[in-house]
Amino acid sequence: MNSKWVKLGKCTKVHGIKGEFQWWLENSDQSVLRPGDRVLLVGPNIPKTKDQETENYSIAQIRFGNKTICRLTEINDRNGAEAILPYEIFFDRDLFPELEEGEIYLSDLIGLKVKDSNSGEIVGSIRHFYDNGVQDIAVVSCLNGKQLDIPFVDAFIVELSIEAGLVEMIIPKEV
Repeated sequence: MNSKWVKLGKCTKVHGIKGEFQWWLENSDQSVLRPGDRVLLVGPNIPKTKDQETENYSIAQIRFGNKTICRLTEINDRNGAEAILPYEIFFDRDLFPELEEGEIYLSDLIGLKVKDSNSGEIVGSIRHFYDNGVQDIAVVSCLNGKQLDIPFVDAFIVELSIEAGLVEMIIPKEV
């Protein structure tokens, strides 16, 4: 898949009888998704075209709240919705809104090397982020094969440089 597509979440459930989906978005509070947007759905039951491995769908309606409920233009009923489950949801990075000075998208940090501020050594790279309900958590794939979940807050970030491809962090000692 082209790197311009950013994973925004996943879907494993339908909602109601009209073919709506209950989406789990990694950031539903500040979602970039709006009606009319096209999303890329990737999953074992998504119909494939001759030229591509995945299919684009258009958002007919999307509601945010306790649950994110979405209706796609191409799906008309519950049977059609259930037929394509489960899938992951991707959005074109080029369509993200422009950021203010000093702001970043966490998706732009995936793949950056992580340097331990105490030892000065590269310990791994950022694999992905998730929200634990209080803060964003950086999941670091370590060179030693382990995984670290580190709160992505000022107290742990010493320096961040997308240009250098590096995040210097305070790596907590294991208890």
